[in-house]
Formats: sequence, C-alpha cells, structure tokens
Amino acid sequence: MASHPFAVREMAKEAEDLQRLKETETLTRDFLEWLRTSSHNNGKSLIDLS
Repeated sequence: MASHPFAVREMAKEAEDLQRLKETETLTRDFLEWLRTSSHNNGKSLIDLS
C-alpha cells in the first residue's frame, strides 16, 4: 500500500503540511482554510486501498 501512487501523494502532502505548521507562528483563519482545502484527492480515501 505504501507504494500506491495515491498513498505516496498523500504522504508527501502530509509532510508539506507538517513543515508549514512548524514554520507558522500563529494559526490564522487564512492558514487554517488553506490547510483544510489544499488537498485534492477526488473524494478518494486510503481506506481499503490495498
């Protein structure tokens, strides 16, 4: 499952999100909105991917 393209993309996105969280001093409304809407997975989930 870890090598599935969807899982690889999701893990990269999580790493990006965590890095941006580390660099952000204050969680603004704009930042939280970006975090909430920046992932594009076409409604798919990692559940039952294998």
